[in-house]
Amino acid sequence: MGEIRALKGPGYAWTRPLTIPDLYGVARGQVPIHLAASRATVGADGNVTAVPNAGGAGAMFDAAPADAAVPIVNGGLSLDVGSLMLANPADLIGVRLFVVATRTSGQQVYFLGGPASINGGTARTMRFFHSNFADGSVASTINLAGSTTGKLPRAVGQMVLNEVQLLPSGLRAWQNGVEADAAGTAIGLDKVLINVIGRGEPANLSPRWTGPVFEIVSLITDGSAALDSQISVIRQALAGKYGLSLSAPAGARA
Repeated sequence: MGEIRALKGPGYAWTRPLTIPDLYGVARGQVPIHLAASRATVGADGNVTAVPNAGGAGAMFDAAPADAAVPIVNGGLSLDVGSLMLANPADLIGVRLFVVATRTSGQQVYFLGGPASINGGTARTMRFFHSNFADGSVASTINLAGSTTGKLPRAVGQMVLNEVQLLPSGLRAWQNGVEADAAGTAIGLDKVLINVIGRGEPANLSPRWTGPVFEIVSLITDGSAALDSQISVIRQALAGKYGLSLSAPAGARA
């Protein structure tokens, strides 16, 4: 894990581990977006009025309720009815998303969306599938722009840390530190813009996401091992904050 070193005198030094805020910025290996339910502004009616972006891009990616009320439920942003709209569209390509959430639907759900008007005439949506495989197994997969990851545990009703890395070469996904058994096929796009969290595009696309979303962090990445330290900082910080157990069996790709 990375660390900050501060010299305190001849021959010795004090160090501390890096934290997510130490990574805030808008360059490779940095965090432009960091949204958390714990930082949401809540009105007198108990519904969210705004979710400020603490990441390096600042107010450019603040979020606010878009189409219906978003209450705080069990400490998370409840997107069962209302969704969140970013102040500006965000490009998913070249990003690794970290999402702490509890998915309550036993069906496929749409989680992120970007309308056709900002995507060259084709709406884009990230969705979680529930899939039945030929070998008899049942699992979840994640799909975006025709690229679908391999199997992840369904984990319905459980708080988990999902990570999705989005590159033109395809999707990779992890749950609680363990990678899906296969990467997705090539996306073949150099840009995928999204501006809504909690549903797909068009807006009536169903079923939408259900369950509380606690935290979303984005890391700018090229997929290289040089960024493993930053990935570890974010993963360990989120797992520690929410009491999640990270598993890394022998042979698992980090």
